[in-house]
Amino acid sequence: MHYKQLFINKGVLGLSAHGARYGISPYLAHIGYADGSTPFHITIGQWSFVLHKLKRTMKKLLIFALVLIMGSLAVNAQSAKDIRKMVKQYEKEGWVVPIGKLPLATQIEESAKLQAQRDENGEPVYVEGSAQAVGQNYDGAKMQALEVAKINIAGSISTEITAMVENTLINKQLSPEEAATITNTVEASKGLITQRIGRLIIPVECYRELKNKNKEVRVVVFFKYKDAMNNAVDAIQKELEDRGSRLHDKLDKLLGL
Repeated sequence: MHYKQLFINKGVLGLSAHGARYGISPYLAHIGYADGSTPFHITIGQWSFVLHKLKRTMKKLLIFALVLIMGSLAVNAQSAKDIRKMVKQYEKEGWVVPIGKLPLATQIEESAKLQAQRDENGEPVYVEGSAQAVGQNYDGAKMQALEVAKINIAGSISTEITAMVENTLINKQLSPEEAATITNTVEASKGLITQRIGRLIIPVECYRELKNKNKEVRVVVFFKYKDAMNNAVDAIQKELEDRGSRLHDKLDKLLGL
């Protein structure tokens, strides 16, 4: 049936939709087609029931929202407490921020925010790496620390891929020989995976001066998780191809990428 525009005869206790001239209608609203055919009615009792249900639903939603807000406030309070504790630990160990950088508390708070970010599937948005390095000057120590942090990120991603491969072995999607080949290739590809890690986000950067006047630099860095995973798979596939293995064709499917 083709529906035409609906109309509502507004007003409480108005005249009936059929045009009765006398008496009070028991209907709150009269709804039908614009040409007046097949009208139907909402009684005061029905409308009261709808309002009652609506109020109960709104009350439940309000309570749910309050619970979420209180939970969020509790988490934020705990996070703030953890950040203060971490800042005190840094300061106790002698770490300071270079001139022009954000205060240590702000840096650690930003790092916590990046670490907590999740995508629509609940997966982490970023993968984290941290490192410390010593050098005669600040810039040299920082560059070395960043390279070590990249290696740590590559190690984290490699470990995760190895765990996925072991899971496919349990599910009998791979033979033990195939799983061993991929696992060994993952280990051999760490250097290439590290090289493919691009621009880093560096929320935490601090240093301390040692007794011999050398500088020790500490960094906490983040890289997009999906980019890191895709780069790692590309590196492993290339290594498998170079070894003459046909398993590179299975890798994407096995890892769900």
